[in-house]
Order: sequence, then C-alpha cells, then structure tokens
Amino acid sequence: MLGKLIVISEVVTFKPEISFGDIIAAAAFFVAAIGLFLTLCQLKRDSVRKRAEFIISVFNEYIADPDTSRVFYLVEYDRFQYGPNFHGSDEERHFDRLLSHFEKIAALYYMKVITRDDLELIRYDFVRVYCNSAVQKYFAFLDTLPDSLGVSGGTFKRFRDVAAMLAADEKHLTTPRTHV
Repeated sequence: MLGKLIVISEVVTFKPEISFGDIIAAAAFFVAAIGLFLTLCQLKRDSVRKRAEFIISVFNEYIADPDTSRVFYLVEYDRFQYGPNFHGSDEERHFDRLLSHFEKIAALYYMKVITRDDLELIRYDFVRVYCNSAVQKYFAFLDTLPDSLGVSGGTFKRFRDVAAMLAADEKHLTTPRTHV
C-alpha cells in the first residue's frame, strides 16, 4: 500500500463585523499605549530633575566649604596669585580641593551621567576658573608633574577639557584672561 494523501482545506473567511469585545480590546490597547507614553514622558522629566539635583548637590559641596568658596572668589575677583610661595600653602590645598570638585563634575560628564546641557548650571564657575591667567600658570606647573614624578594624573585634565569646551562656546572668553 503506497499510502493515502489527505488534503484538508479550510477556508478563512473575513467577517466585516465588529463585536463589543473587539471595541473593548481596542480601547484597552489604546489606553495602555497612552499610559506607556505618559510614563515615558514622566521618566524623562524625572531623569532631568534628578540629574539637576545631583549636579547641584556636587556643586553645593564646594560652595558650602568656606575654604574652597573663598579661593573661588580670589579667582573671581582676579586676586588669585600663583607664585613660589603657593606650593605647600593652605591656599594651594584649598584650590586643589576646588579643582577636585570641578574634576568630579567633569568626570560625570565624561561618564555620561550628566549632559552638556546640565553643565550650564556650572558653566560660569568653570570658565572663570579655567580662563584665569594665574590658574593657567598653575596648570602649566601641574603638567610637568607626571614626567618628573613618574606618575600620571593630578593635572585636573577632565576639568580642563570640559572648561575649555565651555569657554570655546563663550565668544568673549575664548582665551585665558590676563591677571590684573
């Protein structure tokens, strides 16, 4: 016996009818889609708010510290002096702490935790410090340390790169300011 070929043919027919259940299912899908969209919008707003809170908290760390705040104002009012007596002084320690706070913020930018738009919150402070000519002299000194010490780091490179990027956006502050 060779076998039998059985052909089962089923015809699919389309009924142009919409049942009440179909309407309820479509409405539920529509409501779920709107809910998902609104949830995504809320998550995005919360993400922006949390990033802003985070950067402000890091920013406030240096503002709340009287020593780093004082050294920032020395730069702000062009009274920051870099010279032979600077090394090993309390002022150097406080200034390094200020730069360390800025370095943390710049690191967050490079880690993509905060965005370039978030940096607008601290643009002024970054640019004022970076563009000060006495600060540039200090950076020139720091650039010699990795070679002389044989250890990389300690030059606040991320802060300097981010501050240079922000300064380049400022047409009137594209080069370091002269010390008055």
